[in-house]
Amino acid sequence: MTSQEIAQIIFSTPKWYAPIKKDKGGFMNAQDANQLKRRFNKGTISHEIIEKIFNHHGYFIADKSWVKK
Repeated sequence: MTSQEIAQIIFSTPKWYAPIKKDKGGFMNAQDANQLKRRFNKGTISHEIIEKIFNHHGYFIADKSWVKK
């Protein structure tokens, strides 16, 4: 699966952002989630943040493609 396909699956889930902790403490809110979605669609989000979100939802990178475990 491509990153775009996985993002569509994750972002279409209601409140996908709620259980994700922020680096500065607390959990993500709707405003943070919308900002991340915009940055992902523009391609300006770092690989580390994408990996953190995908890993949290059970997707891990294997051989340059994402795999659900």
